[in-house]
Amino acid sequence: MGGICGFGICPVAADAAYHPAPGHQRILPALAGQFISVIKDSSIVSVISIQELTFQGMELVASTYLAFEIWITVTVLYLVLTLSCSLIVERFELHLRRNR
Repeated sequence: MGGICGFGICPVAADAAYHPAPGHQRILPALAGQFISVIKDSSIVSVISIQELTFQGMELVASTYLAFEIWITVTVLYLVLTLSCSLIVERFELHLRRNR
């Protein structure tokens, strides 16, 4: 009764924890697309949304007349949000492929 069972996880449960179902790999791209779409269409942490970011960018352009600097900053923030989510999903897909 040593090893992993000593911690309350039997070998069968431990094996299932590291080998996800085959369907997970098939639904992951669609799920990632939906997740990124939610980021684009709604708010993250009730503070940042693409619509709010764009609105604030327009407000700053109107008050400071620094159009290029502000829109480049808005673009970088948008790319950081979406690319970070895409990279996380890609790493998870690689993890699932290795555990096949």
